Amino acid sequence: QHISWELTRVDLGSNPSVFVGSVPAWQLDLCSAVPALEKKLNHMETSRRVRNPNRKRNHWQRNIDQNNKSSIAAFNDKQENFFANPVIIHMPSDKYVNIQTDEATNIANIDVDLSFATDGAIESTSINAAGEDLRPFNIIDGQHRIRGAANSIHNYDKNLLVVLLPKELSEDTAGRLFAEINTLSRPLSDKHRMFLSHRFHVSSPNPKFTFGKWSSDDLTTHRDRANRLAYEMAANL
Repeated sequence: QHISWELTRVDLGSNPSVFVGSVPAWQLDLCSAVPALEKKLNHMETSRRVRNPNRKRNHWQRNIDQNNKSSIAAFNDKQENFFANPVIIHMPSDKYVNIQTDEATNIANIDVDLSFATDGAIESTSINAAGEDLRPFNIIDGQHRIRGAANSIHNYDKNLLVVLLPKELSEDTAGRLFAEINTLSRPLSDKHRMFLSHRFHVSSPNPKFTFGKWSSDDLTTHRDRANRLAYEMAANL
């Protein structure tokens, strides 16, 4: 069995081209792994990895936060909500992926062979006997958006914006990109986030920062109402 995505190839000059488009959340979830660190990692093992960069080379992402995933699933189930920032995935190899690009239009057909789920994998998983995840893509940024959106009750098939990095970019480069995204960026202050969320009626999976439009018929928006009233009361005082 196969699934296909239609993405647009984007030229980045001297760097390998990337592919940009939208893909249903459940398909991204199905085909993408996370090169995550183990949930428990002692000091001795950490020191070994610091001294030997090749030790457990494909373990560097953070583990998923289940509460965050559940909050995003609920957020995604609201019809008016969507994610404007793309998730980033990397294709370490083309073992299960075939890319055919129309040179005239730069439209690429990404064909994903789902046999990774049966090629030596333990039943009902994508993990083989050696503990390797056979899924053809690694999530570089956006694992909570992908896992949460795919876990939605009603909108698991809603499209997410995606940037696909090709195999010409090494796994080290993909890992460095994750580090740059998460260590070089500066988040907004809480007060700035609240101001913007109130100004533009932003719904958020984080109860502290959700200031979306309220409906008496939608219990999931009651926190939005409480936040807006408290914020406006503080402004009036």
